[in-house]
Amino acid sequence: MSSTPQVVPRPPKGEIVTPEVLRGVSLNPTAFSGSLNPSMIWQQMIADSHAAFAYYRELLEKDDVIGSAFEMRGLRVLARDAAVQSADEKNDQAKLFADQAAAFLDTIPNWRALREELLQAPAMGFVVAEVVWRVELDGSIGVEKIVGRPQELFSFGPPGQPQGGELLFSRFPGATGEPVPARKFLVLTYGMKNGNRKGSPILRKVFWPSWFSRNALRLDLSFLEKPSGTIAVRYHEGADDKEQKKALAAAEAIFNETAVAFPEAFQIAQELLTTSRTRDGKDYGEYIDRLEARIKRRILGQTLTTSGAEAGAGSRALGDVHKETENEIVRSDALLLEEAINQLLGWWGQWTFGPQFLERAFRPKWKIEKEPPKDASRQLDIMTKAHSLRIPIPVAEVYEKGQIRRPEEDEAVLPPAVDPFGSGATIGPIPELEEAE
Repeated sequence: MSSTPQVVPRPPKGEIVTPEVLRGVSLNPTAFSGSLNPSMIWQQMIADSHAAFAYYRELLEKDDVIGSAFEMRGLRVLARDAAVQSADEKNDQAKLFADQAAAFLDTIPNWRALREELLQAPAMGFVVAEVVWRVELDGSIGVEKIVGRPQELFSFGPPGQPQGGELLFSRFPGATGEPVPARKFLVLTYGMKNGNRKGSPILRKVFWPSWFSRNALRLDLSFLEKPSGTIAVRYHEGADDKEQKKALAAAEAIFNETAVAFPEAFQIAQELLTTSRTRDGKDYGEYIDRLEARIKRRILGQTLTTSGAEAGAGSRALGDVHKETENEIVRSDALLLEEAINQLLGWWGQWTFGPQFLERAFRPKWKIEKEPPKDASRQLDIMTKAHSLRIPIPVAEVYEKGQIRRPEEDEAVLPPAVDPFGSGATIGPIPELEEAE
């Protein structure tokens, strides 16, 4: 191995995605305005077109089922405890690296907002965040800000070519991109298939259920406003096409509008106005419920739907499967987020401490608690029963599993409890507990 020390380039300064570049990207367009054929939108999505991201953002904003489901998915990850862990608690160097790494993360502005942006990767397919580094007067490296950037400005290959290469940046959406400086952008990809770094966005998977749901809602609202029968407007025999079209337009106006005006001699087939409906419109609502359940299942992994007996009233076994599926999704998203944060820590650590920071024996890792919180009452119940069988139990485990703080020296504590098994005696010192402590 060469004894020549490795020279690590200093971090790039300033922003690459400047405000001038951002002004050329419309982040809140009315993508679904007009009557654009949804098949054309779908083609843009499956082609990984830069134009697809406008539709993805609007789905998050306009479809409250999709928006709330993704918010819940992100909150489940953010609610888990996370911390920097040392590679070796017995090694002073490893502990130093871990302590310094934790202190570095504490200095990142808008730490929660950064994690929220990175957790949009499952929805959008991939996320890019620009790191604006800061070099202090003493030569130490810090972060001025880390901010998510529009996906339209980035690609992983020329337009129309496989997207499996290095990150490319273009100043205008859809233009040919150029390579970016190393250690400047965090990239997080969800559901990479066949090396496609643009990933597999869940928003693309729920596009059709969302489209049919919104159109079913439109038909349902129209149904509620319609007259109860069929509108028929008479025209005289021998009327030309123009007259027939005028009569049809009048019928449509009466059918759809709340106010119309027509000549005194205007004739309507009155008997058709009183024709009773053959349906009450509930089928629209049922259809919408089924589509919304499909959307939630795709995003949250729910096996229980939002209607009927499946709305949380299913069997216990089905509920357990539902909970396990939820935990697996949290675990998957947590691993994805860890990947990005640890990449950032690796860059900072190599600049700050040199290549030794990246060695397995010393490199700290930021980790999220992936197991769901334990039921403290159930844990204490198990230990109480084990204690009744005279099974030695470490006192430290009682505090840990019961989520109870160990009292300080000379701190007032509760008196001994009455025997929970009904003997009437108080629970005194137990030899096993004293020895364990």
